[in-house]
Amino acid sequence: MRGQRYVRDFPVYASKDKELFTSFIRSLPRKDNYYLLVDVHNDQAIDRWMDRVESGQTIGVVALERGQMIGFIAISKPTICRGPAMSGKFA
Repeated sequence: MRGQRYVRDFPVYASKDKELFTSFIRSLPRKDNYYLLVDVHNDQAIDRWMDRVESGQTIGVVALERGQMIGFIAISKPTICRGPAMSGKFA
């Protein structure tokens, strides 16, 4: 259809994509980053995000068009914290 863009490159992102990711995410309006729960303007926060990607705790796919990142999706595995009162109550 006329005027529509079709993106066909959806690689899984890794820590090697840090600069691409950082550049893209920082180019967005702040309101678009609200649900990320990461301060995208803090290098240490980006490093922690990439550590989660590298460890497999976060899995992400980027949308590339002509080598430029135009979108992404990230899925984070839940972290369960249990205190002494909950110990042994869950398998």
